Amino acid sequence: MKIYFVLLCVLFASSSFLRLWNIWLGAPAVLVVSHLADVILFALCLRVCYGAAWNRRFFEPPQVRMIYWGTMLLGLVSVLLRGLGPQAGLPFEAAALPDLLLWFLSYALFAAPAVLLDYSLRKGGNDCRG
Repeated sequence: MKIYFVLLCVLFASSSFLRLWNIWLGAPAVLVVSHLADVILFALCLRVCYGAAWNRRFFEPPQVRMIYWGTMLLGLVSVLLRGLGPQAGLPFEAAALPDLLLWFLSYALFAAPAVLLDYSLRKGGNDCRG
């Protein structure tokens, strides 16, 4: 899990930089809200992954569940925004299905440690390793 945490940090840094850069360049309001929510939820998922990697608990089980459900729900909303494109009033073309699946992959990668931690905690273990 420690290697996964380091790789997730690299993904977080690059995706946050690109999202914040897009906001700074003047993205539409709906994308600004989506990008800011992405950065916040990705940071919470990174905190969960850090806790799981080094056996520390920063969140209670209901909070962990809420973090990964929020991340996956935001991923679906983001994919819908990308998929609808002009119908949603966005200035880019609608994306193809493989592009949408690739866009959703980052949300699944960030939510995975929280899902594993929640499963571990539900199974009855006090240990936080996912």
